[in-house]
Amino acid sequence: MKVLIIEDDQEVVKRIRAGLDRLVPGTFEELIDANDPRAAMSALRMDPNVSLIVLDGCLTGEHPDGLGLLPDIRELYPAPRPILAISKSSEMRELMMERGCTHECDKKFAVGMMLKILNLK
Repeated sequence: MKVLIIEDDQEVVKRIRAGLDRLVPGTFEELIDANDPRAAMSALRMDPNVSLIVLDGCLTGEHPDGLGLLPDIRELYPAPRPILAISKSSEMRELMMERGCTHECDKKFAVGMMLKILNLK
């Protein structure tokens, strides 16, 4: 199973990796992380066959947030394939859901939500 994590805060990425390793060790053959929109799209173009995309609502780079990235992601990763919107802001998560994400949660609950989406919990 492969997951693409699009998050510019490497501490959040480390917490997600550690949580998954602790709760479901060996389940993921690859956790791909991208810290900006360009890296995210490059990773998705190289391998669009991921089981889940985790998308931060506020990214640095050419797009000020994950919202600007959603149309490009959906071209390569069409609905209903799952995209988890993560943000500390409930307003941002709501906007991301309106624009094409299938699930949402606060960053601190990302691991649990990922397991639920992937039917691992």
